[in-house]
Amino acid sequence: MDKNVDYFIEHLPYFDGLDLAALAQAQARAAAVYGGQVDAVMQITKEDMQRAWDNPDKYHSQIGNFFNGSSFAFNTNRPPFDDVRMRRAVHLVVDKMTLHELTFQDKRAARRTHDPATSLRRFRDTASPTAEDIAEAKRLLAEAGYPDGAGLNVSFLQRGNQPNAAVAAIQDMIRKNLNVEMKIELSDEGGYYDRVLNKDFDTTGTFTAAEIIDPGPWFTRFLADGGSWNYGGWSDPRTNALMKQINEEQDVEKRVELVREMQLLLDETVPIMLYGYAGGYDIYRTYLGGPGMTDIYYGGYNSMHRRWTHIWFERDRE
Repeated sequence: MDKNVDYFIEHLPYFDGLDLAALAQAQARAAAVYGGQVDAVMQITKEDMQRAWDNPDKYHSQIGNFFNGSSFAFNTNRPPFDDVRMRRAVHLVVDKMTLHELTFQDKRAARRTHDPATSLRRFRDTASPTAEDIAEAKRLLAEAGYPDGAGLNVSFLQRGNQPNAAVAAIQDMIRKNLNVEMKIELSDEGGYYDRVLNKDFDTTGTFTAAEIIDPGPWFTRFLADGGSWNYGGWSDPRTNALMKQINEEQDVEKRVELVREMQLLLDETVPIMLYGYAGGYDIYRTYLGGPGMTDIYYGGYNSMHRRWTHIWFERDRE
């Protein structure tokens, strides 16, 4: 890409051009930056970061905390998950930390790439179920009319041609702890969205992504009536009222308290489960400079650290 000489901010960008290398595998990206073929890489593995951490004079390493992750949505418009007791029972027995570890393949990475102070966290979003949790879930199941899971079979609608590892793990957790079988139904792209639109599923899920770390737009997308990712058709006056308050409140401390209130409400009503919060490992050569050259960054795919208009050469390329 060549520099846009008519860019709307004077003096930017600093580079005359930018070449992008399409490297699909994380290991290939790491090899490219360590081998000197590229100046920076994004989204490599924690294991491949070690060389950068060991050579801070040569490599600038970054850990990203994104407002991204995965969601497990319940169809709240039909049985059995129109009953909050059913949603809470599943929520109680699913081991969220195991799902985090599956996402990152490393417990330390799962913890390190998710900052509880800056990302939306459900009250139980990293909890592992206790014996008391499982007993309570079984009580709720029986109260809803399915003692020991008798007579209950549910399904998960998945887009794609092979089961997701985290979904398969949830399937096993529900089977083991509730004696309930969750069938994974695979669907092609077109068929998947037709079924979601028609609410023809019990549960489904998607990967969440956000450009900024602000729960207001996220809540609207996933929980508002007609929200673009409100796959389960959730509609609740309390949720709507609280979203309105969060979106309109200007005082940061008050807004944080409102978000915490929403976390507790979601933990009570469970329209979705969140897990597998995403993070990123990036490497820049130290001859690059710019406001995004920080050790830790927060944000999505358009964060300052990825705005190449604001990056320059501190010294000659080595």
